[in-house]
Amino acid sequence: AEHPLALLGDHAHCELQAAAVVRKLARHAALAGEPAAALRAMADEEEEHFERVRAALRARGAEVPAHARSPYAQG
Repeated sequence: AEHPLALLGDHAHCELQAAAVVRKLARHAALAGEPAAALRAMADEEEEHFERVRAALRARGAEVPAHARSPYAQG
């Protein structure tokens, strides 16, 4: 990639978004009386992925950038 820090930053945000979505699904499952443990474990795994990506950024002297919403997604 021409811009590895931007790629890693975007990847970090994707991991956080994945964790948030899975946690939301787990809450809905629990409210419906369904087991949600597997979903919570998946969310934990996504957050572990985020920490690994953040470590990769820090190893390159960077931090996770503020998330800029794409104009396409906002529309």
